Amino acid sequence: MTEQPTNARSPRPAPVRASSGFTLLELMVVIIIIGIVTAIALPNFRIMTINNRLSGGANEVLAGMQLARMEALRRNTRVVVCPSTNGTTCAGTNWGRHIAFVDTDRNGEVGAADTLLRETTVEVPAQVQVSAAISGATPAHRITFRPDGLARPGNARTILAGTVQVCVPATQPPNNARLVRLSGSRVSVAPPAASAACAAPANL
Repeated sequence: MTEQPTNARSPRPAPVRASSGFTLLELMVVIIIIGIVTAIALPNFRIMTINNRLSGGANEVLAGMQLARMEALRRNTRVVVCPSTNGTTCAGTNWGRHIAFVDTDRNGEVGAADTLLRETTVEVPAQVQVSAAISGATPAHRITFRPDGLARPGNARTILAGTVQVCVPATQPPNNARLVRLSGSRVSVAPPAASAACAAPANL
């Protein structure tokens, strides 16, 4: 019996694919690019973070002062703002935490008949200092809003022209502080003229 020829062909070897990995040179280039981008981005990110902390802290202080003024007008009574260590009474000199309360008996202290209105906390590393018009008031470290809506230092009758400063110790950005200015019935936020040393600010 004669065998029929077949058309079967021997299988061809599969083509060899080139490696898709990175060469050492390519990896070095990528690492260098990442280093350059990081060197540029990190300082800008830090500046943005500090600016956000400053703005947030200053706005917290501003909101507390505005609330105290509005409540003094609305209730036709005195509202006092003072530093606090426990969030319920006036204590210490660190304005990073302070309270506003209705001072019914007009003694500058939180009593049984007084009403606590607000507690404000400025998060670290931000620091909060006040000018001499506030720290040197009688009683010390008191801002009093009377029924006319005007701010006064402690129990004094003179109109307050003082400053609360929110500052982050840094050399960048150059304006590393925000000032909350209190002048009579006006409460506003402004940057300092130059970089601050996170020390007590000047009066207005």
